[in-house]
Amino acid sequence: MIKQGTTEWHKERLGLFTSSHLSDLMVNGKNSEFGDTAMSYIYKVAAERTLADEFLSGAGFEMYIERMDMTSKSIRWGNDFEEMAREKLSELLGLTVNEAEFIKVTDYFGGSSDGLFENDAQIIPIEIKCPTPGVFKQYSKIESAEQLYKVSKAYYYQCLGHMMEYNANSCLFVPFDPMQRKSLHIVEIDRVDEVIDEIDSRLFKANYLVNEINNYKHS
Repeated sequence: MIKQGTTEWHKERLGLFTSSHLSDLMVNGKNSEFGDTAMSYIYKVAAERTLADEFLSGAGFEMYIERMDMTSKSIRWGNDFEEMAREKLSELLGLTVNEAEFIKVTDYFGGSSDGLFENDAQIIPIEIKCPTPGVFKQYSKIESAEQLYKVSKAYYYQCLGHMMEYNANSCLFVPFDPMQRKSLHIVEIDRVDEVIDEIDSRLFKANYLVNEINNYKHS
């Protein structure tokens, strides 16, 4: 399995829309299908598909990754404690929670959940967040998909994206703060086919725009 965050993982994601940025595509512009944030993301994906050959492997690709690295202190903290969160979740569920690999859903979309487990012969992905203590306290009050949507549309759509990766019926949203007495909170987010269909449609249209930007012919 290719470990998340490695060069190989970055290469698998290159030129694809991913679950972590689905919310960027879900907002209309004032007079257009996509807003400014969505168009910035669409242009980024378009640029990834036209990288010069010397930057698609080896030292050239490492240079590209470094150039694009926007990792913040909070993201590094989250990456450092994801494994601890998976172990804690395994204890609470009485099930083995495994690391997840990048799943390519279509030619233009894929994603990596922060883990997964099997329950009643179904794969259930998880999305772990390791925020600051105050934000963790806010997330620990979330009890439903509707509440998650109000607090963070980005995380809601990310969970839906993970369901698309595995054709799953649900995804666990799991805030974690090892410094708190109750360090883990679990929210089950159920699949909503109408929202999945909307995401599919937006992805298709976004990919069409990428092809137009890059002057690719549509089949």
